[in-house]
Amino acid sequence: MDDKQLQALANELVKNLKTHEDLSQFDRLLKKISGTNSRNGYSTKTVTITDGPMELRTPRDRD
Repeated sequence: MDDKQLQALANELVKNLKTHEDLSQFDRLLKKISGTNSRNGYSTKTVTITDGPMELRTPRDRD
């Protein structure tokens, strides 16, 4: 994208985002589209306790 296209996109965005909530929703949508920390599944971590190593499976953060 060149500067003119980016400026036109920014102007259109400003016209349509009326409230802080609109901006928050748009931000969440961009994060979801970009795939940042939003996949399904689990992550694993091994911790050592008195009985030895223990593997933990935790759901991935969806925010």
